[in-house]
Amino acid sequence: MRERLRDVLARRDELESLLAESEVQADQVRYVRLAREHAAGEELAGTARELLGVEGDLEAARELQGSDPDAGVAAEIGELEQRRVELAARVRLLLV
Repeated sequence: MRERLRDVLARRDELESLLAESEVQADQVRYVRLAREHAAGEELAGTARELLGVEGDLEAARELQGSDPDAGVAAEIGELEQRRVELAARVRLLLV
């Protein structure tokens, strides 16, 4: 799923670049089509970014716990895992 999310974010970045181009802005039909695609993917892109960030934080917390079991990150790991599950479920709904 990570690869799919990265593809979604890459397309989002591409759309933002295209919408900023003067030749796209001059072509109203193309501009409107791209702007609609951009708007439709807003929630998915935000959720995808958040999910990837939580996964990164979770990985870092697990590494810290592995190197220092007394670091007291077990509660944080639990919270991050729960948030990851929630975000992953949301992403799956948005991808449909």
